[in-house]
Amino acid sequence: MGNDEGDGTNNMGVIFNTDGTGDNLQIKRKLKNSYPGGNPVYTNLIEHNNKFYGMTSEGGDNNLGVIFEWNPSTNVYIKKVDFNGSNGAIPTGSLAFYAGKFYGMTSLGGNNNQGVIFEWDPSTNTLRKKIELNVGIGSIPLGSMTLYLNKFYGVTNKGGNYNGGVVFEWTPSTNVYIKKNDFDFTKGSHPIGDLTLYRGKFYGMTSEGGCTGKGVIFEWDPVTNIFYKKKFNGTDGSNPHGGLTMLNGDFYGMSNEGGINNKGVIFKWNPLTNAYNKRFDLTKSEGANPEGNLVYYGEKFYGMTPIGGINPGDPEDAPHGQIFEWDPVTNAFWGILHFSPYFTGSSPHGSLSIYEGKLYGMTSWGGSNCATCENRNGVIFDIEPSSEIYTKRISFNSTDGIGTGSLTQYKGKIYGITEEGGKDDVGTISEWDLSTNSYTKKIDLPFSSYSCSYLTLFNSKFYGMSSVGDNNVGAILNGIRQQIRT
Repeated sequence: MGNDEGDGTNNMGVIFNTDGTGDNLQIKRKLKNSYPGGNPVYTNLIEHNNKFYGMTSEGGDNNLGVIFEWNPSTNVYIKKVDFNGSNGAIPTGSLAFYAGKFYGMTSLGGNNNQGVIFEWDPSTNTLRKKIELNVGIGSIPLGSMTLYLNKFYGVTNKGGNYNGGVVFEWTPSTNVYIKKNDFDFTKGSHPIGDLTLYRGKFYGMTSEGGCTGKGVIFEWDPVTNIFYKKKFNGTDGSNPHGGLTMLNGDFYGMSNEGGINNKGVIFKWNPLTNAYNKRFDLTKSEGANPEGNLVYYGEKFYGMTPIGGINPGDPEDAPHGQIFEWDPVTNAFWGILHFSPYFTGSSPHGSLSIYEGKLYGMTSWGGSNCATCENRNGVIFDIEPSSEIYTKRISFNSTDGIGTGSLTQYKGKIYGITEEGGKDDVGTISEWDLSTNSYTKKIDLPFSSYSCSYLTLFNSKFYGMSSVGDNNVGAILNGIRQQIRT
């Protein structure tokens, strides 16, 4: 961060030190909007070796997003990579695993600030920028890549001949990128989501275009490069922001808008006959305007909406999305969980993942366990579909994501930080003597530590960070973020 102390009003905390006994606290640096990740958008968790990997669109050292690893068994969250603009910025899709490495895209960043394709090696924690996207070849991807015959295929939201996005093919072994087709208003334009492979062809949806302007379902043949489409008309759904899920030869999906209530629909579409069937009209109370994919588990489909749903603890006019179950046979729809911003997290903008009988997902907002707190960074959660038991696992605004953080040993004593308590109920630094089992509060923190995580010993002094603190913060990195987005 250089030598500048910065200014601003983001209240994101400070770095401080104490001496070797935990006394004489000194504030060393005011943090500038830095946390381990926040606001995941259009993304879901990817399981590999019993751990989940994912990305956030904000947070990290540069507030441009991070790659993270999360172990559901131990609940240990580790930030692995900070996006910095040069290596990409603001990822809005999911990671894909291939040949021992992860691959993904960012929506902005790179030399052209139009997004990049990157490779990340989890064994060495090395991120390599592979392709610089630009307007000519496709730009600003808002989705993930799909692997087929050792090549990745994907779409961009903008760029190409008509600035409506492109379909591309990228070979990781040779780093050859080929723009395969350009979206236009007639074909459909501005896709948001992923490509789905079925019988050697790719399927997806665009959020706009298709003559009606309400988006299309499209089929693309990578051999012949031929497009085929089904247009949304509004009544049957419109403006989808997600992908398709295959079941028994039919595709199932959701539209973001349209239907009787203009809150989106659940639909079924057969790619061979082009038969389209709107199955369910979403409402405000049942969940509205979905922005992800359906997932199939136990003969039911599950999904999320970023708004809609009514939580008994919230005012009726303040819904924050929900998790739902839908039976494709009976067309029965059931809201499993109505999100509440302060306690469960709220406004999910992605899809669920299935692992060992549980559904895992992320929200883009909330999760502070405090009705007066301003946590806008979201959570990782799991939910057991049959019992509907929901567990918030990680809050993205915490330095380490769990409780009071870790403990540090020094000269036979243990030092740590609490996130509450003390004179002002904003946390303390405490000492625990292992030989006598005595506990001593050393410092009443003058700022909120919610949640301070680590004390690091250096030259007989402790150093640490808090997530909330002095108001005089935020200007430098917020300026960088605004610049990279512009």
